[in-house]
Amino acid sequence: MGSWGIDPFSNDNAMDFVDELRLIDSPSLAFDRVREALRAALKDPDLVEVDVAEAAIAAAALVALNVQENGNSDTKDHRGWEFIELSDAEEIREISLLH
Repeated sequence: MGSWGIDPFSNDNAMDFVDELRLIDSPSLAFDRVREALRAALKDPDLVEVDVAEAAIAAAALVALNVQENGNSDTKDHRGWEFIELSDAEEIREISLLH
């Protein structure tokens, strides 16, 4: 039986995605993998497979956490969500559409 829940990291596909990112030793390469996950979900927005969607949701949550971290906000209370450094602030702003 798989794991699932309402948080962006509480399902098997999202946890697998985060585990994959943990194995990447470069924030820039991790950022590239996050970008790939987001683009995969946008490839055919009318039909997004569940594994692609769950990885994209986890990727979006990681971007949000990195935006918050780079903005010097309090990141201690992010509901136990995973913080994985993705890249520098400029690249994070690029992908987050917050610029």
